Amino acid sequence: MNRLVSRVCSSVSMPRVALGALVLGAVIVVGSASGAGDRTSASSNVLIMSPTTRNAVVQNYNPYSSTSALGSNGLGIDSLIYEPLLQFNLVKPKVYYWLATKYAWGNGGKQLTFTIRKGVQWSDGTSLTPADVAFTYDLVKKYADINTSGLEISSVKSGADTVTLTFPAPQYQRLQVIANVPILPQAEWSKAGDPALYVDSNPVGTGPFLPNTFTPQEITLKKNPTYWQPGEPKVDEVDVPIYSSDTALQEALSSDQVDWAGDFIPGVQKIYVDKSPNHHFWGAPIYTIDLVPNLDTWPTSILAVRQAISLAIDRNALSTEAESGQDPPLLDAAGLVDPLRAYLAPSAADAALNHNVSEAKSVLEKAGFTMGKNGFFQDPTGKELSLQITDPSAFADWVTAGSILVQNLKAAGINASFQGLSVSGFVGNLSSGNFQLAQWFGTTSPGVNPYSLYNNLFNSTLTAPVGKSASGNYERFRSPVADKALKLFAQAGTQAQAVKALAPLESLIATELPVIPTVQEVTFDEYNDKNFTGWPSAANPYEEGNPSGITNEVVILHLKPKS
Repeated sequence: MNRLVSRVCSSVSMPRVALGALVLGAVIVVGSASGAGDRTSASSNVLIMSPTTRNAVVQNYNPYSSTSALGSNGLGIDSLIYEPLLQFNLVKPKVYYWLATKYAWGNGGKQLTFTIRKGVQWSDGTSLTPADVAFTYDLVKKYADINTSGLEISSVKSGADTVTLTFPAPQYQRLQVIANVPILPQAEWSKAGDPALYVDSNPVGTGPFLPNTFTPQEITLKKNPTYWQPGEPKVDEVDVPIYSSDTALQEALSSDQVDWAGDFIPGVQKIYVDKSPNHHFWGAPIYTIDLVPNLDTWPTSILAVRQAISLAIDRNALSTEAESGQDPPLLDAAGLVDPLRAYLAPSAADAALNHNVSEAKSVLEKAGFTMGKNGFFQDPTGKELSLQITDPSAFADWVTAGSILVQNLKAAGINASFQGLSVSGFVGNLSSGNFQLAQWFGTTSPGVNPYSLYNNLFNSTLTAPVGKSASGNYERFRSPVADKALKLFAQAGTQAQAVKALAPLESLIATELPVIPTVQEVTFDEYNDKNFTGWPSAANPYEEGNPSGITNEVVILHLKPKS
């Protein structure tokens, strides 16, 4: 659930990739606590990064831990220490060769062979070997609690300079989730047992930075002197101060105490950007936000009710009023963000998401609902059409969205109410099915093709009966058509095959509304170019700019100090 927790935390992102659509790139070799982020005492070659707000953290750099306060919960530090075989540009689909210099498919997509980069050292001075890579994938194969993307690995074999993974079915469209696995040193982790439970306080990695100092209020990282990319990083040190509130982080940003953050700031233009010519904001749309109806609970189990909800929603108001204009509305029923619209099948292209309150009422009337005396519809038994919308109360924009949605639905004759929950309470209810209508990130791991989005939303193997814990597909959608489309899509070796495979699923989304798309969620990226150049932007979208994810090292390796 890493996009949800990236507002207050974040997890290891293992998204997927479209082979046919990729422009294959070469390796990038580029050129609040007391006192936290004190720029007055810091060198101009120290990058101060505060991806998100949270309370004090614990000293655990484990990239596979769901409770790690450093990487998996939003500070983005693990990705600066532990690296994957490939990195990916999520804004303009592209592969960056990283610990692997090449990959090749075999056996009709059932085998994937990586050529492992030579000359890479672990931070303890030993060499990265194919055996380390094979060991890591064997861990993923063995331990389900770190295999959060459900990789089905049949076997792992290492050679002199290669590692070959074998799968029971073609995996062309899952390159990204396969290649984003953080690689571990076998010598250190072979004694760790279940890797998800290991406390990694003194990490040995291949990344551009090493741990320097730690307190519960601030972590600092120093440059890795033996990093494998020649002359990199140009940044000498990364400091990560811990701010416990949005207000404190925003004040630090505005006063140049922080160079880089990923916080949602209502009115970011006025509050931050206009304060200085060095202040910038960029939001790349790589997530979807959907209303998730519980398909096993009345009244959202009724198609006409879901259709009426969708027609009642004013998506432009959600975009402009709840999201300060940062999140564009989603207007096609397939729910694809802008970078993924190349996968929109012609048969689904005309299925628009309209705002029409009169039509919403008409749909309900045709389904047998009648208007009651209190101004809300009721079913033929006299039961009032009412439902509750739930959101995490910690997210001010989602609370505002909840208020707008309540007004929209009441205007259409649906007696809606809003309930704000703690993040843990919300996630728990979503997983167990204890909700009627919830606002949710459609994808928890953004990718350069729609596999992550659609698999998380519609894969029937991820769901569970109400009262049981689901790992995805929280709406409880069970469709052989969707499962078949997902399977064929994962096996598609070309862009044309991928679009053809998705067409039935996109049509199903438009007609059945198992989820109801609302807006495109952007990555929040506030950055200060006073001390560093090379930031990603709309004019130079070499990577998305949020500092909490695995791709933050791609950004940092592009940065150069001005002095």
